[in-house]
Amino acid sequence: MSTGIIALLIAILGAALLALKGRRDHRDAMVSRAGLLDPVRQLFEAPQIAIGPDGFPALSGHLADGRRMRLALIADSLVPRRLPQLWLDLTILDSGSRRGYSIGALARPTGAEFYSLVHELPQVLAPPPGELPLIVRGRSVPPLMSREAAAALTAPFADPELKEAALTPRGLRIVRRVCEGDRGAHVILRQARFATNPGGLVEAVESALADAAALERAFAPLAPAARVLA
Repeated sequence: MSTGIIALLIAILGAALLALKGRRDHRDAMVSRAGLLDPVRQLFEAPQIAIGPDGFPALSGHLADGRRMRLALIADSLVPRRLPQLWLDLTILDSGSRRGYSIGALARPTGAEFYSLVHELPQVLAPPPGELPLIVRGRSVPPLMSREAAAALTAPFADPELKEAALTPRGLRIVRRVCEGDRGAHVILRQARFATNPGGLVEAVESALADAAALERAFAPLAPAARVLA
């Protein structure tokens, strides 16, 4: 057998081994990705996990007070010249809420936040003075309430990991950053590749729950003003 044929066979074998390794690495990454929310199951009642088309899990269940909640992980790679971001979305549904308005704030807006609830709100509100780029929007927010409500809403954004906070008649929503994507995969391959076990995920969930509780406390004194908008 000639040297050229041997070299070709070696090259073919090497390519096959690389392809096999790639498939195994992808399979292992998908398995790890699907289990990302497993460590936080114990924080909720009757937790159920579903896996989305992108392999990221979503957890639904109940808080200790009986309200329904949902956690989702959102991969975002739409902003040029920025590493992909992995966001944690906490939604708490509150059918007993008497809020007749919606209000939300979004930090460091780019216009590419496809997951944002704030972008869907039609009423533009003035945010409190500050250096943090922030937009505040709402729906059916009374003029006399808007300034106080915006101040109460934006106070938690001193935490740089908080991306969005919103309250609606149906409940509330918190979006926090979990981690950034791998730089090499993004720059060279243009892929959004995240750590299969990002540190701080449990802390991000606990912080989102604390943010939600703080918002509810801040807006509790404003509830009487909202009842006129039923």
